[in-house]
Amino acid sequence: MKHPLLFAVAFAGLAACDSGTETRKEALPEAQAPTPALPASQSAPTPPPLVAAGAPATVQPSTDESSQSAASVVKLDVLTKQGGPTVKLFGTAG
Repeated sequence: MKHPLLFAVAFAGLAACDSGTETRKEALPEAQAPTPALPASQSAPTPPPLVAAGAPATVQPSTDESSQSAASVVKLDVLTKQGGPTVKLFGTAG
């Protein structure tokens, strides 16, 4: 009986936290106000292509221990019944 009651109280408390989207829109400064959607006849502007900003350079990999452990795969889960090719989900440490 303790867990369902705790769940109900937590749910009610979290549901009361959202005051509505209208009050959040009013709280935003003009600089952060959402931009209106483009009409269907217009398309979003395309960014200019990237250009090189200097001569190419070879970058040496970091051999720092903390970088290596942060990039290590710590868990590999094979997901079944996903259709098509086999899907693998992995997690990294760090």
